[in-house]
This record gives sequence, C-alpha cells and structure tokens, in this order.
Amino acid sequence: SAGVWYGMGKRDSKAAKAKRAERRGKGALKTEEKTAKGEQKQKRRDANRQDDEDLEKVLKEFAAMQADEAKVGEQAVPPPSPRANGSLTLHPSGNELLLFGGEHFDGKKNTFYNELYRYSIKRNDWRLVTSKRAPPPRSSHQAAAVPTGGGSLFVFGGEFSSANQSQFYHYRDLWCLDLATYVWEQVQAKNGPSARSGHRMVHCRDRLLVFGGFFDNLRDVKYYNDAHVFDLSLYQWHKLVTAPGDPVPQPRSGCSLAADPAAGAVFLYGGYYKKKVAMQQFDSHKDKAAVEELSETGVLCRH
Repeated sequence: SAGVWYGMGKRDSKAAKAKRAERRGKGALKTEEKTAKGEQKQKRRDANRQDDEDLEKVLKEFAAMQADEAKVGEQAVPPPSPRANGSLTLHPSGNELLLFGGEHFDGKKNTFYNELYRYSIKRNDWRLVTSKRAPPPRSSHQAAAVPTGGGSLFVFGGEFSSANQSQFYHYRDLWCLDLATYVWEQVQAKNGPSARSGHRMVHCRDRLLVFGGFFDNLRDVKYYNDAHVFDLSLYQWHKLVTAPGDPVPQPRSGCSLAADPAAGAVFLYGGYYKKKVAMQQFDSHKDKAAVEELSETGVLCRH
C-alpha cells in the first residue's frame, strides 16, 4: 500500500504543479490586462491633454486669423451646408434673415462654424459675409436683433468642442454686429452671465434678457435659472434679483422666451434639465441620468 500511496503522491505532485503553472499563467494574464488597461487610460489622458492644447491652439489661431481679415466682404453662395444649433434671426428691416454659427457631426467628427449668411426673402438667395474680428466658431448660442441705430445683431454665449467631442468649451462673451457696416465688435462689459450654452436671450424695449442654460465640463453638468439684463443704452450687465418668497423658475435649458415690449414683460415656457437617478447594481439597462421636461408657463420679469 505504501507504493500505492507513493504513486498517488507523485500524481498529486504533478497535478499541483500544473495548477500552480495555471495560476501563474492566469496571474501573468491578469497583469498583462491591467498593464494594457493602464496604458489605455494613459493614452486617453494624453489624448485629452492634447485635445485641451489643440482646443486652445485652434481658438488662438482663429483669433489671430480674424485680426488679419482685411475688410468686410460679401459674395453670392449656394445655401449653407447642413448644421444644427445655429441662430436664425429676422433682420430689423424685415427683408432678410441672418444665419450665424452652428455645428455639424458627420459620424466621426464635429465641425463648428462662425459663418454669417444673409438670406434675402424677396430674392430667395444667400450671401456669405466675411468680416474682421468675427466671433469664434460656436453653436447653441443666442442671437437677438435690435432695430435702433441702423440695426444691430447681438450674440451671446454658446459652445465649442474638439473634433472628437472629448473636450468642450463654453463661451460667456457678448458680440455686436453693426448691420449698417457688417463689422463685428466684442462688447467689453463686466458682471455678465457665466459661461453657458442652451440658454435663451430676447430683446425687450432697450434691454437684452438672458435666462437659463447649462455648463458641461464632462465631469459635472450645471443647469441655471438666473436671469441677466444687458442695458443697451448704458452697455452694462446686471443680474435680476427676486424678492424673498417670489416664485422663481427651476433651472433649465432649451426653454422658450417671448417678449412683450408693450407690457415690458418676458414670458417663459418649458425647457428641460438632466438629473441623476439611482442605479441598480448590475443593471446595464439603467441610465445614469434622466431628462426632466418642464411644462409650466410664467412671467419671467417685468420692466
């Protein structure tokens, strides 16, 4: 029987060696997988840093290019290329439409525009306007036309991203286009709204009103319910402050604003915001965020 046990012992020893070798193999595979994941994460971090640098570089190069633009130019062109989230504004004269900015995703990369087009309602034709000091490319901004002083188009905020959409930039700048000369000028006024897109802006009497919107840095998303007024006679911003107990709209983006200049009132309807929802473990069908659509109507402010 000793020989039998001895023989079995040898077989157990071989099996143990095989198991140890198998464990070593699995351990080496796990190490390789961890190393590969680490390398992938590092590549993504490097790519994000590169995108940051590229984003800043693109905007700086664009600003330099616009500064070198010699003069205002205009040419007849076919209809603009496909795009979303641009602004289409009726000229104060009522005879034409002004299309500015927007973006287009072709399935691989996102392209942003800062082109300004004039569409003649009577002639049914498009003209592309090039101008010195034009705003940088953007989408989801807001534009409002003002008839006084020969007419002006004001543009506020919006967003820009790297081509692969791994990095986003939100604007907080205000621009004015002189509709008599078609020259852009960036308005230098302090205490304006924070950087955002998806907000709304309307012209009411001698003021512009900006409300809501959101800011997204790919880590956190913040929705706003603040209202800011830009005085067109003083070229000054101030934030609207409500009295304690007064109703205040919920934070939102994509709402609708309508101005009633005769009453000096601005009306608000709808919009949406995203909120975090509880996740059930191992449930891959649960979304990390839910969209809440809003349907209440109200008067945002009265002058």
